[in-house]
Amino acid sequence: MTTEQYHRLSLWGQAPMRALLHWWQGLDQARGDRAALRRCHTLAEIVLTPAFNRLRIDLARFAELDSGTIARLAVVAGVLAHVTPPADENMIEGLLTPRPHGQIARQMAAPPPDGTRSPVSELRFRRLLSIPEAEPEALFAAMIRLVRHLGGTPAQVDVPSMARGLFHWNQKTKQTWAFAYYEAAPKNESPR
Repeated sequence: MTTEQYHRLSLWGQAPMRALLHWWQGLDQARGDRAALRRCHTLAEIVLTPAFNRLRIDLARFAELDSGTIARLAVVAGVLAHVTPPADENMIEGLLTPRPHGQIARQMAAPPPDGTRSPVSELRFRRLLSIPEAEPEALFAAMIRLVRHLGGTPAQVDVPSMARGLFHWNQKTKQTWAFAYYEAAPKNESPR
C-alpha cells in the first residue's frame, strides 16, 4: 500500500469488522490471551499484549494506525475480551448482517422477557454518554462494567454495534445510542 492509499481505519467497513470478529473468536481458543486482556486495567497494558498486537497488525492492512486509532482500538479489544465469543464460525458471519445503529444501546434498555426494568439504568447510561471523546480510559472502564452487567454473551451484547460505537466514540455515536436507548426503554421506568 502506498502512502497515498492510506486512510483512517473505520469499523464501518465489512473487511475490518470481519477481521476484528475473527480475532475476537480466536480468543476462545487462546484463552491465555483472553485472560491476559481481561487482567489489563489500562489501555497501556492492553497495547503491550501479544493478542492486541496481532489485531493491530491485522487491521494495519486496511489503514494507517496512528496513536489515537491505537487507543480506540485498545478500548475495543479490552472490552471484547469480556464478551464470550461464539464457538460457531457461522455466528461470526451472522453478526455481520446489517442491524439498526445503536443496537447495543437497545440491549442496555430493553427489559429481559421476564422483567420490567432495563438491564442498564438510565443513570448508568447517562454516565456513559457523559464520557468525553478525549477520555478513552474512562470509556474502557465504564464499558467493561456495562458488559458484565449485561451478561457478556453475544446474545446480550451486540458486538459489532458496541465495537463501532466505542471505536467511533463521538457526539454522533452518543446521540445514536441515546435515541436507541430511549426508544427501547420501558416508558414507566424512573431513573435509578
